[in-house]
Amino acid sequence: MKGGTSGGGWLPEMPLTISGTAKELLRKMEAIKEVCVRRNNDGWDLFQDDEEWEYVVRQDGRTCNICLSFAGKTVGSQIPVLFGHYKTWGKAHVKPGTHADYPYLKWANDPDAYMGCRCNLYWYDYMYVLMKRLWQEFEEVSI
Repeated sequence: MKGGTSGGGWLPEMPLTISGTAKELLRKMEAIKEVCVRRNNDGWDLFQDDEEWEYVVRQDGRTCNICLSFAGKTVGSQIPVLFGHYKTWGKAHVKPGTHADYPYLKWANDPDAYMGCRCNLYWYDYMYVLMKRLWQEFEEVSI
């Protein structure tokens, strides 16, 4: 596979070499096909250690100190721990719901606020991580 862009990010060249007799190659290609079908149907669990997420605050001067303290990068496995009221809004976007436990900080009239919080979590390298996971599974079944 040649490197290229997909989903807004760069995907490096990730060669996969398989070898063996014709019968072994057929078995390995069938196993790779099964991985593709399984991942197409099931995907992967979200919020793992290989995911790099970024907590993004609004840059309008009205962001509270609680949200400012979270600003920056975190690994996926920390999101359910740090943001118990999170809500997924797409493949790589989460509304953290940081203010759910702080009713006096809620942005009641802001249509972008989720549970009173206007901040967002983005998984910026998701295409690369998913490709890496997929290639790792391909390598495991083609040994």
